[in-house]
Amino acid sequence: MDLKKKDHIFGLSMGEWIARIPNDLDNDGVGLWEIIRDGRESFSLEGDDLKEFVFLAIVSIMKEGGVPAIPSLSNKNIWGAARGYQGGESTVARKVIDQWTESGVDPDTEGIWFARIDEADSSG
Repeated sequence: MDLKKKDHIFGLSMGEWIARIPNDLDNDGVGLWEIIRDGRESFSLEGDDLKEFVFLAIVSIMKEGGVPAIPSLSNKNIWGAARGYQGGESTVARKVIDQWTESGVDPDTEGIWFARIDEADSSG
């Protein structure tokens, strides 16, 4: 996979996109569905290249404080921490990708998101 490849819309390289995706955590969560869509639509990725793109994006998000999250049932918090995702960035990224690929379908807005831990409520 070539991290210098430019997207079709803004002209950002994959490396720049991956570095910038955690910026979205300042305002909201980042959905797995968005990462996959952007890899496909902006960079024309499929197969192992798409998986690597998703892996690098998740690791980048987690290094900036993002954790796997789901919409919260709490009135106090937007996000609840998704259970079952222990370990470091690489371990979590691999688990998320394995679940996605094993399901045989792309996630939608009701799937896994990533949000900052200070915004996440572990009570889900």
